[in-house]
Amino acid sequence: MVEIIPNLWKGKYNKVELTAPAGFYFYGDLFVEGNIKASKDISDWNGKKGSLRTLRETYNIHIHTGDDGGSTSQPHQIVGEE
Repeated sequence: MVEIIPNLWKGKYNKVELTAPAGFYFYGDLFVEGNIKASKDISDWNGKKGSLRTLRETYNIHIHTGDDGGSTSQPHQIVGEE
């Protein structure tokens, strides 16, 4: 069911809570003026490259060879590799 209600969210609200067991789908760009907090993973490209959590985990353990103060090799771990 699609319900179109013009200016539904016009105004100022202290807090808005919505529940949609199948999820919320937005078509178009999403602009946020504030922080984004999530209780689960954040992914882009439909999760094809992993999540922000996997990016952090890979970055935190990544190593290079040739770390003697000069140039190093590419990292041995690649983010988003399947």
